[in-house]
Parts: sequence; C-alpha cells; structure tokens
Amino acid sequence: MALRTPYFIAVTATNVVKLQLVKASVTALEATLGLTEAATNGDLPAGKTLVGTGKLAAMQNGCFGVNLVYAKTAAKNQTAKVLCSPTKADTVFQEAKGKNYAGKPVVEVRVPRRRVYTF
Repeated sequence: MALRTPYFIAVTATNVVKLQLVKASVTALEATLGLTEAATNGDLPAGKTLVGTGKLAAMQNGCFGVNLVYAKTAAKNQTAKVLCSPTKADTVFQEAKGKNYAGKPVVEVRVPRRRVYTF
C-alpha cells in the first residue's frame, strides 16, 4: 500500500481541511484541485484555519468529487475519484486534462455518475 502524505484542501479563502493522500498520485494536480502539501512540522499554511480532517469534513465544507479518467495503458483507461476544492470548481474540468495522475496522463474529467454516500 502506498504511503500517504498530509495535504490541506482549501474550502474557502481562509479555511482548510486536512486529508491524507498518496503524494505520487496527486503531485501534478495539487494546484488544479486546490491542494497544498503540509509542512514537515505539520503547521497550517499562513493565514489559514483548520476546520476539519478527512473526506467527510471536506465534503461537509463544500468539496466535491470529480472522476479523472487517465490512460493506464495504451489501450485501457482507468478512473480515479478525487476530491476538488470548491474554490477550483470553475476551472478543474479544463485544467486537469493533460496533467498527470499517478504518473499517467489525464484524458478526461467527468462528474461522477454514481454517488455513493456511506456516512
């Protein structure tokens, strides 16, 4: 299992939620999804307030899921559902195309067809 790294996702201009994500998967998409890697000492980004931790807290504060379709091999695409900051809602669908997810190029960004809520 891949090692997870702490990240902050912006939910407003001054509020963030802490998430544990696989760094190798999201490094190229940090700015596009509204993510900031946590400092090694765990400090919050300057001028930000922590309002929660985890996927549930992120969704309760306005984050939403998007499906990233990426080229797993030359003949096969795979989909990853990731959280996006509400501050990036207007740009994520255009900006994520062509960037890499897990080292593979993103070919399409979609709204999830099926929503599974388990909280």
